[in-house]
Amino acid sequence: MAVEPIRIVLAADDDYAFPLAASVRSVLDNSQEERPLEVVVLSCGISAESKRRLSASWDTGVNGLVRFLDIDVNSLSAWPTSSPFLSHPSSATYARLLMPQLLPSDWDKVIYLDADTITLSPFDDLWELDLHGLPLGAVIDPFNPLIGSSRGVQCWEEAGLDPGAPYFNAGMLLINLDVWRRDQVAAKALAYVEEHADCIGLLDQEALNAVVNGKFLAVDESWNMMDVRYGAPHPAASGISVPAVSEAALRHPRVRHFTGKRKPWKNGYRIPDSADLFFTYADRTMWAGRRTGQELSERPAQ
Repeated sequence: MAVEPIRIVLAADDDYAFPLAASVRSVLDNSQEERPLEVVVLSCGISAESKRRLSASWDTGVNGLVRFLDIDVNSLSAWPTSSPFLSHPSSATYARLLMPQLLPSDWDKVIYLDADTITLSPFDDLWELDLHGLPLGAVIDPFNPLIGSSRGVQCWEEAGLDPGAPYFNAGMLLINLDVWRRDQVAAKALAYVEEHADCIGLLDQEALNAVVNGKFLAVDESWNMMDVRYGAPHPAASGISVPAVSEAALRHPRVRHFTGKRKPWKNGYRIPDSADLFFTYADRTMWAGRRTGQELSERPAQ
């Protein structure tokens, strides 16, 4: 009997091709050879040249398949992209909300990853988790752990939400596609964005939290270890009590997530160990040798 592949989806525009290359490279490098892997990249305007370089970056012969699924960026333009909380506001963030209609109907589950993540472990343990009929599994945001937190759901009172319900970071999601389709989770999230465009902060992440309203499976923080745990600044961190994280999760994260406005591939990043981690995988792509602050024209010729 054939083993079910682990299915992973990421989304990016052309500006994010470089971190996307490293992110998918890390997924492939840390997968189990005996477990098939299917990776879908939702392309929100990634150029033909970038696709060529990305495909070459991921051509390794491992037991995995990576393919692009083109998104009509005009279909995403109706929703707001401006946010004081985001470093790279882009309509590509809404692409994940199109997954229920874009992905094959026989896919009942998928792992979604932001393109600013580095994977350090196989996903087998996460993939096998029982979601118990819930729409998704995710890591509670340690700096905004509640819907009523300062950077939680901004319009929680107006929307009639429970301010004490847990709030997740959407950089890694284990998604129950059957439930998303049945309950129209994505459609409700997009409707929430439209209705609350004047007050929404973290766009589709906030909208998903509003729709789910705390009803999700909280998974171990190692599956979405945010950069703030390693010293990156976080505007919401001042004056709040941050839940402790286990030493094991901190030392052995499964997924590292470079949240915030400062990224390893941008000027001003001040966490050398994290930068080294990112460039370990970036240097295994067609962007090898590129470093912080270099523009597209400065990339080494490949």
